[in-house]
Amino acid sequence: MKKTIGILLLTLLAAGACAQKSFLPGNAEYIRHTPSSITDMFVLLEQRGVVPYKGGHNCDDGDGYFVLTDESGKRYGETRWMDVHVKINSYKTAGKLMFDQTMQYYPPSQELSRIESSWRSEQAPPTVKRDITTFDVTDGKMLMVKDVHTCTDEDRYKGYTFTSFTSYAVFGSTIVWIESHYLHGDVSLATKLHHDIIEKIKSTGVE
Repeated sequence: MKKTIGILLLTLLAAGACAQKSFLPGNAEYIRHTPSSITDMFVLLEQRGVVPYKGGHNCDDGDGYFVLTDESGKRYGETRWMDVHVKINSYKTAGKLMFDQTMQYYPPSQELSRIESSWRSEQAPPTVKRDITTFDVTDGKMLMVKDVHTCTDEDRYKGYTFTSFTSYAVFGSTIVWIESHYLHGDVSLATKLHHDIIEKIKSTGVE
């Protein structure tokens, strides 16, 4: 079951639109921008894009769990592309009190714990060995769920690992959430992606 981030989003009237810059790695494609907003207290935006990687084995030799098709007809399958979702909430000086209250009463660590509890309450299929871990990453934490699948036709297909992760980072008065999943067991695919996105946000700024 796909987990979604229940981040507290303040429903304030938007005063403008954020520039359409990308915070994803430079090799990302099919980047989509959710309409974002700027107020005198914060900047709120979301982005999605696909990032290439060398995937693992898939039992049916298909495209994986999803296939995206862009406007030109190019297909992006999960065996070779990570569908990455980034949410940014950056508070301005006028919104510092709002940021402090968010960190006090609804910190990202609390939300990540809720997501972890949801994963742990879900029973994995009999052919799946599930491993759930939480660990430190750049300016925050990451929740990683590894599902090691055993293919029913082991003579023909190798098993594979489906890795899902949710991470957050807090720096200055900015909170960032990142979600993705991929067909591989390499932890560094997730940690490097998280690090690269956070460093890019820091270096370019949100506005």
